[in-house]
Amino acid sequence: MAFILLLIYGFSLDKEIGANYLALIFPLIIYAVIWVAYLTKSKRVKATIPL
Repeated sequence: MAFILLLIYGFSLDKEIGANYLALIFPLIIYAVIWVAYLTKSKRVKATIPL
């Protein structure tokens, strides 16, 4: 999360190379969504194991 915030901060600083930051941010957002979905699924599995 902090890494994405640093990228956004760098994007606000260097608008000339903003396209490079956007090219990095979009795959990170997609990866973050998949990662969060995996964490929620794993938490559900861990929650059902004690039951």
